[in-house]
Amino acid sequence: MNKTIPLDNPNISRTLFKLALPAVAANVCNLMYGLVDKIFIGMLPNGMNAMAGIGVTLPLTLLVSSFSLLVGMGGASLQAIALGKRDYEEAENILANGFMLLLIIGAVLSTVLFLFKDQLLHILGASEVTIGYASDYLGMYLLGTPFILIVMGMSPYVNAQGFTKVSMVAVVIGAISNIVFDVIFIFGLGMGIRGAGLATVFAQFLAMLWILRFLFGDEAIVKIKRSTLRLRTDVSYKILALGVSPLIIQSTEFLVMATYNRQLLQLGGDVYIALFAVMYTLMMLVGLPIMGVSKGAAPLISFNYGAKNYDRVRAVIKLYFAIVAGYLFVYNLLLMLFPQQAVSIFQRDAEILQIAPGAIRIYFFVLVLSGVQMVCQQTFIAMKKPKQAIALGLLRRVVLVMPLIYLLPIILPENVVSPANAALMAVPIADIITTIVAVFLFVKLYKIELQDGSSSIDT
Repeated sequence: MNKTIPLDNPNISRTLFKLALPAVAANVCNLMYGLVDKIFIGMLPNGMNAMAGIGVTLPLTLLVSSFSLLVGMGGASLQAIALGKRDYEEAENILANGFMLLLIIGAVLSTVLFLFKDQLLHILGASEVTIGYASDYLGMYLLGTPFILIVMGMSPYVNAQGFTKVSMVAVVIGAISNIVFDVIFIFGLGMGIRGAGLATVFAQFLAMLWILRFLFGDEAIVKIKRSTLRLRTDVSYKILALGVSPLIIQSTEFLVMATYNRQLLQLGGDVYIALFAVMYTLMMLVGLPIMGVSKGAAPLISFNYGAKNYDRVRAVIKLYFAIVAGYLFVYNLLLMLFPQQAVSIFQRDAEILQIAPGAIRIYFFVLVLSGVQMVCQQTFIAMKKPKQAIALGLLRRVVLVMPLIYLLPIILPENVVSPANAALMAVPIADIITTIVAVFLFVKLYKIELQDGSSSIDT
C-alpha cells in the first residue's frame, strides 16, 4: 500500500488544525441543529413541559452514544497506532471488527431500551406531566439507534486515517436534513415532539450512508472489505478492552444525569428539570467544539505514539492543552457575565429565567478545569492507558458528584443556597478535586512514557 497518510505530515500544528478544524466545524454544525431542535420544541404548546420531557430522555440518549465510544474510541486509537507501525492488515481487521460490533450492539440496545423505555423514564425522573412527552420522543429516537451508533462509532475510524472532512460532511448532512425533517414532521405533519425524534432517525440514516460510502470505497486508506467482515475474538477483545474506558466515562455521566433529574425534581420541580436540560445544552455548546479538537489530536497522538515519535507526541499534547484551555476560559467568562441571556436562547419562561443566573454561575464555576481533565483522559486513551482514564471518570462522577448531589442540600443551610442549587455545586467541587488527581497522573505518565523516551507500548 503506497497511499500517503495525512497523519504523517511533519508540521504538527498545521496537521492538528487540518484535522481538528473540520471536526470542530462538524460538531458546531451538529450542535446548531440540536439548538434548532430545542428551539422548535420550545415553540410547541406547553413548551416548558416538552423541554422537561426531553431533559428526562437525555440520560438514555447519552447512554446510547456511550456505546459508540466503546467501539469507536477504542478501535480508532488501535487503528491509528497500527497505521503508525505501517501494519495495514491489522488496521483493516480492527476497522471491520468495529463495524460488526456496532451492528450487533445497535440492534440489541435498540430492542432492550424500547421494551423498557417507560419504566426507565419513570426511574430517571419523569413526572406524570412529562412522561408522555419523554416517551413519545424516545420511542421515535430509539428506532434509529443502529444508524446513530454507526455514524458516531465509525467516524473516529475515519478521523484516525486523517479524513476529518469526511466526518464533517456526514454531520452536515445529518444536521441540515434534521432541521428540514423537523419542520416537516413537527409542524407540517403536526407530529409534535414525536416528529423531533423521527427527524433524528431519518437524518442519521442519511449520515450513515455517507460514512459507509467512504469506508467501503477506494478513497479510504483503510477500508471495510468483504474478506474482513467477520468477528475475530482477539481483535474484538482489544477494541472493547481499550474502549471500555470512554464507555465508563460516558455511561457514568448517564448515571449523574439520572441522579440530577431525580434529585432536582424533588428539590425544585419540573422547572429545574427544564432548566437542567438547557444547562446540558450549554455544556454541549462548549463540549462539542472541544471534542472536535480531540478528534484531531487523539489520532495524531496515537499515530506518533505507535511510530515512537515522542517529540511529536509532546508537541501535540502541548498544543492540544493550549487550545482547550484558551477556549474554555473565554466561554466560561461569557457564561458568568451573561447567564440569563444564554438561557433565554432556548427558554423564555419567566420562572426559568428567574432561577437561571444563580444555577448557571454555580454549575459552570470552574468549567476550565473540565478541559484539563478531558485533555488528560483523551491522551491516556490515545496512548493505550485506559486504567488512568477510567479512574478519573469514576472518581469525578461516582465517588464525588453522585454522593455530593444528595449530601450538599442536606449540609448547606437554605438561607445561604437553595437546595436545588446546592445539588448543582457537586460538579464544581468534584472538578477541583479530580483535576488535581488528573494532573498528578498525567505528569507521572509524561515522565515515564515521553520524557525518558521509554515506552511500554504493545508491539
